[in-house]
Amino acid sequence: MTTEYLKKAASTGEDDTRKIVAQMLSDIEQGGEEEAIEYTKKLDNFNSNIVVTEDEIKAASNKVSACARISRLEGMEAHARTGDDRLSKYFPEETFRLQP
Repeated sequence: MTTEYLKKAASTGEDDTRKIVAQMLSDIEQGGEEEAIEYTKKLDNFNSNIVVTEDEIKAASNKVSACARISRLEGMEAHARTGDDRLSKYFPEETFRLQP
């Protein structure tokens, strides 16, 4: 089965791409958040609010059940323990253990 592309990006050379990205970064550095929002609208066609307020974060957090929060924390702890084990493999003389 052959792949059929519905859209094809205009071809730009590596130097052109570097210039475009450098210009974008410069624009965002000078224009700040407003310029970043404009690029988001232009490139991603995203026109919603991209800034999340503290109140919105709290409201969303309140919707997450305690069980889901505990499950996430347990997963994070297991991930950290796995990292400890991997570090011990490369640094056997060191102790890497999660502290309670």
